[in-house]
This record gives sequence, C-alpha cells and structure tokens, in this order.
Amino acid sequence: MKTKTSSVEPKALVNPKLLDWLDNLIRDTADYLLRNQELDGDFRGAIWSRQAFHFPTFDFNAGGSYHNRTIGPAGYCFTELANLTGEKKFLKAAELAFDWVCTRQDSDGAIDEIVNNNQASRWHGTAREGSVIELGLVVHGLSKALSSHLHFKNEYRVFMQKAAMWNLKMEIPPQTGNFLHSEGYPHDKLILNANAHSAETLLSVSNLFAKHGYPSDPDWTAAALRAIDAILSLQLENGMYPYSSRPDDHTIHYTAVVVWCLQNIQHLCPIEYQNKIELSVQNAMAFLEAVVDDRKGIKWDPFETHGHKFRTYTLVLICHLLMNQSSSPSNDKGLKILDYLQNKLYDPDEKLLQLMDIPEGVTVNLLGKPVRGEKIFHMAYNQADILEFLISIRRRLS
Repeated sequence: MKTKTSSVEPKALVNPKLLDWLDNLIRDTADYLLRNQELDGDFRGAIWSRQAFHFPTFDFNAGGSYHNRTIGPAGYCFTELANLTGEKKFLKAAELAFDWVCTRQDSDGAIDEIVNNNQASRWHGTAREGSVIELGLVVHGLSKALSSHLHFKNEYRVFMQKAAMWNLKMEIPPQTGNFLHSEGYPHDKLILNANAHSAETLLSVSNLFAKHGYPSDPDWTAAALRAIDAILSLQLENGMYPYSSRPDDHTIHYTAVVVWCLQNIQHLCPIEYQNKIELSVQNAMAFLEAVVDDRKGIKWDPFETHGHKFRTYTLVLICHLLMNQSSSPSNDKGLKILDYLQNKLYDPDEKLLQLMDIPEGVTVNLLGKPVRGEKIFHMAYNQADILEFLISIRRRLS
C-alpha cells in the first residue's frame, strides 16, 4: 500500500520488511476483492466468494455466496484506499458496492443473514431471517465511508434510516435491551455481539444524521444505551464477554467483536457511558492479551466454544485491538500476532492470508463436527473484514 499521503518514517522498533509485507498484503487483498466484484447484471456491485462458510456442515466448498455483510468493510476499505492512493477505481468500487447492497434491503429495513448459492439461510423454518449482525456490518462500513468522502446519496440515507428503525423492532421483549441476533432466535437468549452491532447501528446512524442535518429518532440512542447496559451486565470476572446470557457460553472471538463495537461507539455515548465502557473494555483487553500465544497465535482452549475457533479473522481483529489500545505502535503482543500471520498463515502464491488456522490435512472437532484443515482463501467476507483491520494496523505502525 504505497500511499500518496504517508510521509512519516516507520518507528525504529518496527522491521521495515514487516511494513513492506503489510503494504503488499493490503494491496493484494484489495485487488482480490476488486477482481471478485460483479460489474454488470442484477448483482452489479456485489462481491462474489468462491468459498463460503456453510452451516451446519462446515463445508467450505459447497458453493459460493454473495454475503451482504461483505459490502460493509469492503466498501469502507475501498473508500480509504481511494483517499490514501488517489486511485479513482477504489471510490467507484465502493459506490457500486453500497448501491448494490441498498437493493438487498427489504422494505422494513432488514437484510438476510447469510446467502449461500444465492439462497438465503433459513435455520428456523421458512420465515425470513433478517440479521442485526449482517445489517450492522453494512451500516458500520457505510457510515465510516460516508465520513471518509463517499458521497451521501439519498439511497444511503434511506437505507440507514430503515436499518435503525428495524433494529428497534428487534429489541424483544421491548425495552429489555435484548436485540435478537436474527429473526427466529429464542427471545430468552441475549447474544452480546448482536446487542453490540445493534448499538453501533443505532448510534452511528443517529450521529451521522445529526452531522448532515437529517432528523433522527431519540429512541435510537435510548435503545442503544439499553443494549450497552445489557452487555456490560453480563461481562465475566475474567473480562470475557460471553457469547450469550446462557451458562458457560465462552468465547474469545466474540469478546473481541464486542470490544471492537464498543470502541467504535464509545465516543458517541454520554460521558457516564464512556467511562463505564472504558473500564469494561480494559478488563476485556486484559483477557484477550492473556490468550495470545507465541507459537499458536491464540490459546483457544478452554475459552472458545464457537465456530470462529481457528479462524484467522479473530487473530487479525485481536491484533488490531492490541495495536489500537497501546500508546506505542510497537505493542509487543500485537507484533507477535503479526509475526505469526506473516510466517504461518500467509501464502506467497495466493498473496493472501489463509482463513482457517488448521494445519493442512489435520482434522479437528468444531462444534461437534470434524473439520479437515485445508488452505482456504476465497471467502470474500472474511477477507474484507481482515482488510479493514490490516489498514488500521498499518496506520498505527506509521
């Protein structure tokens, strides 16, 4: 990533070869996403994955997907790269992507959770399964892109307003701070990362509308604060945010996701919430630092009980969080993760990070199912997620 704006020399403690590798990885990952963006037809602007994370079989080769969520981080990254490089192709790609995802939104504001082989997931019968998480990642990327020189079209305003209003409907039972992961989920199971994405959607849309002079609903902020209260109330003594309100629902990955969402919106909250979030996040970060492993990247056991175990995305996210919290860009544990990514999970032929940290040919148990290690790269939604964090990490190292 050779930028037109970077004039700051790298810190002496950071190996220049590491920075060159990061620059090349960022550019190559962005090029991968560009190559897989549809440029005509009904899916003009979508980003196609050859591989997909198919539940409940964990078969990554059962056909590809247009994941709606891909558009959030991909579109934002394209906007950032347009600013950094001056290359107009990135801004055009961002606009195409966000234009397309606006067409995927239902009239009430929802978008489907997962779309494999162009078929929406239906884990709870035949009814539609709108997802606050899928929608939240699109809103996250769109709101950041609109704060980074993407033109604020009326279509984007409508998309975000409908997204915020639909999130209010997903607080079930009403006024409880429990935002359902997606339609069909049990109402007595509070899923923390769903709450976190809903809170980010509601606060970021409210803030963006205020900046641009559009009316917003005061209920958006009130509901977001209820979501945050529920998250903070369920944090464990060791700092972990469990996956859900049910017992022993331990997770490293979703702890990191909740931290990320809370950091994204902390500055948008009233001061008393900023202070509560800061203390809670510090405790969560202490937990995440403790699970970094020099040899294995992450010490997954006994804390990860969910499907993101062994996923590279988690490593890059935690690295981003470690770099972001440190006053020094040479955060020791963050650099250890970067070293692990470069030497263990990077493929010089693909020029991408492989997406599952399972040794090739080795079979592991994941959520009660055998999963055989293979080199998986062509899953656009994970590569887009990773790219956003790589850009942030590179900025911290400059």
